[in-house]
Amino acid sequence: MSTGNGPGTRSDYSMQLHNFFQKEENRGDGSRLAFSEAGMGPAHKPSWTIKVHIDGQVLGCASDVRKQVAKNWAAREAMAKAGIPFLDE
Repeated sequence: MSTGNGPGTRSDYSMQLHNFFQKEENRGDGSRLAFSEAGMGPAHKPSWTIKVHIDGQVLGCASDVRKQVAKNWAAREAMAKAGIPFLDE
């Protein structure tokens, strides 16, 4: 498995999840994807918690000092729970 977290890497789970739902929405199945975020701690070094909502249910949640890393891991958790295949596995 690739360990990269940046855009364009195979393990960019946030992008994979967006792409999956873009295809699903084009088929008209009505699934909805949303992300929510909360920053806590001092302004100079916040900790981010990102939640992934699919059809109104929280299926992924992760925290990290880097917002994009938290979003990526929350997306991976949501994909696993929803049975969405990973492109790098």
